[in-house]
Amino acid sequence: MTEPPLILVHTVRVPLPWDVLPLSQNQRLHWRKRNDITQDTIEEAGEAIAAAGIPHVAGCEVVLHHWPATRHRKDADNMAPTLKACIDALVAQGVITDDSWIEVPFSGQHIHTPTKTPPDGVRFVLEVRPCAGDAVVTDG
Repeated sequence: MTEPPLILVHTVRVPLPWDVLPLSQNQRLHWRKRNDITQDTIEEAGEAIAAAGIPHVAGCEVVLHHWPATRHRKDADNMAPTLKACIDALVAQGVITDDSWIEVPFSGQHIHTPTKTPPDGVRFVLEVRPCAGDAVVTDG
């Protein structure tokens, strides 16, 4: 008898290894340098996702949380390239099949109140929430 597939029924919070944002919309980098940083970001996020042991899901909502160390003004939308790399890592790790709106109907970024000591000592956390059954659309 085969084992039934694991089903994600609760939110998973994945601690990410960065102290500073690896990719930002304000960066003005040569395309090759930006590509190298993007690939490193996907790989590092992938390692963190693999360590969290998230099973394959039909759909999920993804939020990137950040607890900055200083009170400097920050724009949450600036975190979008890092969030995109994290979602690409979810695909690479087999958590989701693709990163279209069908499997990821919502993604976002959230900057929390600055603190010298973030929760669990982690500055960045990827939150993966399973979608309700009717949030996943199929053809047919």
